[in-house]
Amino acid sequence: MFGTTSASYTVQDHFQLGEPTLEADAETGYQMKVGGTYPISDTWLLFGNFSTANLTPSLDKIWVYDANFITTLILK
Repeated sequence: MFGTTSASYTVQDHFQLGEPTLEADAETGYQMKVGGTYPISDTWLLFGNFSTANLTPSLDKIWVYDANFITTLILK
């Protein structure tokens, strides 16, 4: 199994004059899973799997809230 996703965020600061809009670049994530079985006997099966994932960051990991204003983090 393989899957990908992409997420980008936009935040409008309603507490500052002019209500500036801050945007974060899109971040891409993926997941991959591989598995298999091997019959040991008529009664027993040996099963194993491997998976890996690189998740997209949540909104709290992209923006830093400081007092009444928002500043952006530089990702990577």
